[in-house]
This record gives sequence, C-alpha cells and structure tokens, in this order.
Amino acid sequence: MREEAQNSLLKLLEEPPDYWLFLLVADQVEWLLPTIRSRLIELRFDPLSEKETEQVLETITVPEDCRPAALADMSQDAVQERWRQQRPVLARLAGGSAGKALEWFRLDALTLRGRDAGPSGTIWPGRPAGVYQWPALVDERMTGQKAWCLWNCCCCCCGTACF
Repeated sequence: MREEAQNSLLKLLEEPPDYWLFLLVADQVEWLLPTIRSRLIELRFDPLSEKETEQVLETITVPEDCRPAALADMSQDAVQERWRQQRPVLARLAGGSAGKALEWFRLDALTLRGRDAGPSGTIWPGRPAGVYQWPALVDERMTGQKAWCLWNCCCCCCGTACF
C-alpha cells in the first residue's frame, strides 16, 4: 500500500464510526507507517506445527468436492481410508496449513509424487529430468498454481525423499 493510501487509512483509523471493526491483514507489517502500527493490536497467525496440523487433519472428513479424480468411483469410506493413510505425509508437507494439505489430497499430489520415486521411496539415480517432471504433473491439475514447494521438501542432492 502506498504512503498516500496509508495516510487515508490512518484518518479512518483515528475516527472510525462506532459500528466499524477493522481487520488489517499484512505479511510485511514493517511496511506499514509507524502511525498506523501504533493504533493496531497485532495478532500473529503463525503456521501450525506438524503435530497440530495432523490433529486438525484428523478432524476433517473429506468433502465430495475434494475427492481426487482417481477416487471418483470409490466409496466415501475408501476415500476416507486413503485420506487417513496420507494425512501424516500431507501434514509434514503442508507447512502448517490444513487447507493446503486438503488441496494436495484433492490433487492427488502424493500419487503424482510417487511416479518419480523408486520402490523404496528414493529418487531413481541418474534421472535428473525426473526431479523436475513431477511438479509439472501436479501443475497440470492446479489451474495455474505452482507446485515447486512440494518438491523442495525432498533432498534431491542425496537422492532420498523426506517421506
């Protein structure tokens, strides 16, 4: 937000109508003017820990619209079982975001990830192209979003996966 816009916002913050409540969301709080920051109560929403993420995921029943296309013909019980099996890995990869874990389940990202993994979960030696192939496969299902962060969770240099 430009300084001029922040100054306009400051006027509203100084004399808001009684019935207004402002919720300002910023990932770079230090970019706000000090006069604005001095009038705010900061609430941090840090990512959940891996354990907390998994606990949240345990409470989720996969809705029909989050079912992977590959599981379209399976019963809801079978989908829930697949979700139960994948939750620990999804919790680890999601970086504290249950929503991200659910989206990766919907995209069937772990199945796509497995296409480039060998039988023991290691990356096939001598196949550096495979290192970059699987995020592209996920990208096909992500309507323009990038999936590079999924691959960054693996140690490509030593050839072993983190899960």
